[in-house]
Amino acid sequence: MKTVSLMGIKIAVASRDELLKQIFGFLETAGTKQISTVNPEFLLLAEKDFFFKKTLEQVDLVLPDGFGLVLMAFLKKVKLSRLSGADLVPLLLKQAEQHDFKVAIINREDSLSTNDDINQALTKEFPQLNFRVFVADDKGSLDLDYDSYNPTISLIALGAPQQEKLAAQLKEKGGELKIVMGVGGSFDFITNRIKRAPKILRQLGFEWLWRLSMEPAFRFKRIFKAVIVFPLTCFKYEFINRHFYRPNVVGFIINRINKVLIVNSNKEPGRDFWKLPQGGRDFLESAKAAFRREMREELNLNGLKIIGFKKDAYRYIWPEGYSIKGFKGQKQTLFIAKLPEFEPIILDEENKDFAWVKIDDLLEAVDPVVHPAYKIFLEEYKKIRYE
Repeated sequence: MKTVSLMGIKIAVASRDELLKQIFGFLETAGTKQISTVNPEFLLLAEKDFFFKKTLEQVDLVLPDGFGLVLMAFLKKVKLSRLSGADLVPLLLKQAEQHDFKVAIINREDSLSTNDDINQALTKEFPQLNFRVFVADDKGSLDLDYDSYNPTISLIALGAPQQEKLAAQLKEKGGELKIVMGVGGSFDFITNRIKRAPKILRQLGFEWLWRLSMEPAFRFKRIFKAVIVFPLTCFKYEFINRHFYRPNVVGFIINRINKVLIVNSNKEPGRDFWKLPQGGRDFLESAKAAFRREMREELNLNGLKIIGFKKDAYRYIWPEGYSIKGFKGQKQTLFIAKLPEFEPIILDEENKDFAWVKIDDLLEAVDPVVHPAYKIFLEEYKKIRYE
């Protein structure tokens, strides 16, 4: 199926009927397919959560849910047809009822629609539906009897990013599961806990205005992100950043016995990727402030003593098909710093391990892809060392 990329996520480009044909076809094919209905908030969140973005990149079918996506696709000369979770869920349940497919509904412990609400509403609207409601906690842990139920369809109402991450885990398990999908608050409409906007407003793309009028205090921040922040961020990503290099900072951190710190990144699934600790620089953030922040967030290091730096020490173009925040490549400012003797290293989720290596062994210890940059970094270190 044809797709359009918005902020690095490939979104299905097809008519509503074509999308439904594809989805119902999943129920007749082998294997498990993951579906996500993404809105502007999803894409903004994915820019801040690397692992959530990786999950979305591996989803089998990403559906557009939000006028902001339609607008940004239009600027790329692509027409999107919206298919929201609130529209799709009743159609899936009807299909399951007609074909006697088992449906698992995974609900939050603190959901607006309780398990009883969902049970009563579905029993009334889909009397022949074979379904069960399960509960997942904040960490995505499921009721123990979920696996024994062995559903054909799993609908996960946890909200992003938890529901997409759990969906990916259930997809890996397989079994009889054909479709797994994050549905957010879709069941709140079925249980009448929340009233949907009139159809004409949904068709015109003003459902957000209806929701704001119904729950102004709760919705304002979310609507502001969807209507103001997202279009600006997406426009910058798609049309401006591609002409520039992403500013990045790299830490060449040495200890008291002149060994240099390297980390094994979690961002390369299925393999080791040893490198110097590094990270992106935020808009209007100085390079020094970015270095301090990144080393604090990734390594829990607060007392590093900077002994030298080289602005834009290395820059490179990313390979075709790869980008961060839409930039064409990356320019790296190098910081050389000494580690305080008694400050422990505590890794965040971006890295799975760290090691101290002799400076002369650095190139042998890291991934070959970073060798061109690190040869330059070693020369910069030698200049400072012998000054």
